Amino acid sequence: MQVEDEYSTKSLKKWTYSDIINWTASLIEIGKKGMRQVIEMKGKELTGQMLADLTVSKLQDEYKLGKLSAMKIVEALDKIKKYNPPQTDEDQSSTSMAKNRKESNKEEEEKEEEEDGEEDEDEEEYDEEEDEEDSKKNDSNNFCDIACINKYQGLVGLKNLGNTCYMNSAVQVYVYKNKTKTKTKKKTEWDLR
Repeated sequence: MQVEDEYSTKSLKKWTYSDIINWTASLIEIGKKGMRQVIEMKGKELTGQMLADLTVSKLQDEYKLGKLSAMKIVEALDKIKKYNPPQTDEDQSSTSMAKNRKESNKEEEEKEEEEDGEEDEDEEEYDEEEDEEDSKKNDSNNFCDIACINKYQGLVGLKNLGNTCYMNSAVQVYVYKNKTKTKTKKKTEWDLR
């Protein structure tokens, strides 16, 4: 566990030649011999990116290592990858995007509630034409169709085409949950599934 903690602060793909040499010293003997052979063949051009791409078959074919030695190296690399920070900026941004989306959804809901509270109750009556448009947008299975999704930026949903639903993205699905009618306004709730 000490090795994993020591090398978990820097992404494997960003390792330098000196990081690789230090890590090689921490391997068990059979792994050390194999890594030394890899280092001798590649020299100073060996990078963390190359380490991240190593597989047992690649070590056996390209570097002529024995199966046990190759397995020990890949096993040690897998441990490092497990405790390593995300390998790319895309991985980091996707996890932070999900958190930001949740926060922004909460903020939007709070703003809508404040705006709804400020509206005058006697302002206008419930519009039946608007209700018909919404019912056209929402199919009988309570899934939001593409036209409905467009007004909610960033939402993803299903479009019902007969008996088959087609996903327009594999990220998440918001399902039309509830519509409450009042004299002055209607409220639509969306549920993340």
